[in-house]
This record gives sequence, C-alpha cells and structure tokens, in this order.
Amino acid sequence: MTTRRDNPQDPGDRPVLDFKPLRRSPNRGEDTGPVALSDLLVPTLARLGLKTRARFVQILSAWPAVVGEMVAAQTSPTNFFRGRLTVETQSPAMGHQLHLQRQTIIEGLNQRIGDTAVVEIRFRLAGDKDLNDGTRGRRRST
Repeated sequence: MTTRRDNPQDPGDRPVLDFKPLRRSPNRGEDTGPVALSDLLVPTLARLGLKTRARFVQILSAWPAVVGEMVAAQTSPTNFFRGRLTVETQSPAMGHQLHLQRQTIIEGLNQRIGDTAVVEIRFRLAGDKDLNDGTRGRRRST
C-alpha cells in the first residue's frame, strides 16, 4: 500500500506509507493458504483454558434444536465438565424421559457441535443440590 503526496513534481516525491510484506520464517514451513477459523480458534481457546467454556456455549445454543422447543423450555443445561453435561429439569418425569433418550440426545448434540464433546448426560431436578459432592451416604458432622 503506497500513498503519495499531492504534488508529483516535488523532488521529495516518495511514499508517505509503504507496505512491505513480512518474510515468512524458514521454519514455519510451506504456506498452505487460508485456514478455517475453527481450526485456529479451538487450539487457541484450549491454550487459554477456555475450550470447555466454549463447548458449553455451543451446547447451550444447540440444546433447543436437539431436544425441541417444548423440552428446552422445561430444561436447562447447567454444567459441562470433562464430557459430562448436567441438565436440570422441571419435573422428575421429564428427567426420567430424557434419561431414557440420553444416547439420542448425546449423538444429536455431538453432531451439531461437530465433535465428540458430550459423552455423558446427567439429569437432576431443578433446585436439588448436587449429590456428586462426595457426601452421598455419609452423615455430615455439625
């Protein structure tokens, strides 16, 4: 990119701005052309520690399309960690029905995301405390 001054007869007629492409480093290898943004974004998010959060956002956006609007209105994905998705439901019957269909839901979510991100789904009643905190079956000392 070169911008010239208004007076072409000026002896100091030289570019005000001059663009010179940077040379590629010899150890970067051959330039393969354009790269898909997703191919750059996922590794970058992983380096920043945001890959799991990005996957959870993808799951949230895909949830209504996979389970349907009626079910999505009565459920809420609340947590995603190490491939396990936790979903809160409004009723025990809804949780049981979704539990029976969990493999179909997992496949639908992974297909929409384009990766095998979800490997397990746990359903729980909204408002119940998490029973996976290691206190199940133990008495709490007060």
